[in-house]
Amino acid sequence: PHVRSCAHLDGQIALQRAFNETLQSHKTRSVHDLQTFHPPIHVTKLQNHHSDDLETNIRTILESLSDTVYVQDWTDPIMQIPVMRPFTMRMLETKPDEHLIGQYVQTLMSESANFIDWDA
Repeated sequence: PHVRSCAHLDGQIALQRAFNETLQSHKTRSVHDLQTFHPPIHVTKLQNHHSDDLETNIRTILESLSDTVYVQDWTDPIMQIPVMRPFTMRMLETKPDEHLIGQYVQTLMSESANFIDWDA
């Protein structure tokens, strides 16, 4: 299996966005949502990150990537204007970001469950 990395205009890899795109790639998409994915990162190239601590997992994955990782942030919760910002370990050290990351992961997990065919 491959983790699809997303090449943005700045050429950097947005792993968080790519994870979201990979998770939802089988859903119906509109044309303006389509993005170019390059390059693929094989899961075996990522360091082992199997622990119960989310911060440790993120830290381990970040350390195994050579490119800057960008995460999608919302400047306006009502208008939902997306902004890409570099993801650094300093973000993990602040409580608001730690809370946001936890929320983001929980949302991904709960939303992805809606698209699983449990009877297959």
